[in-house]
Amino acid sequence: MTGSDPKVVVHHLSVKKGACPVKQGQRRFRLELISLIEGAVNKLSEVGFIQDAKDLNNACPKDDFPSPIAELMIDATTGHEALSSMDGSSGYN
Repeated sequence: MTGSDPKVVVHHLSVKKGACPVKQGQRRFRLELISLIEGAVNKLSEVGFIQDAKDLNNACPKDDFPSPIAELMIDATTGHEALSSMDGSSGYN
């Protein structure tokens, strides 16, 4: 954009120097499967088969306002008259 300050219009990721990028595919699940998946993960965690990784993805700080997954939002509107993208609880609107 001509005449715009690059500090305002250019997006930069906050990445630590020397960190190697890791690309993973996005995981999407139907809403009715999420509780089943969480239950299975909790069982595996309780018996010690899996554990939380403390230093996972230290190269990039977590985004305070992640973008929602469009497919899940659209599926959640089934049977409703309208979809609103306003989120009053996150504090960024």
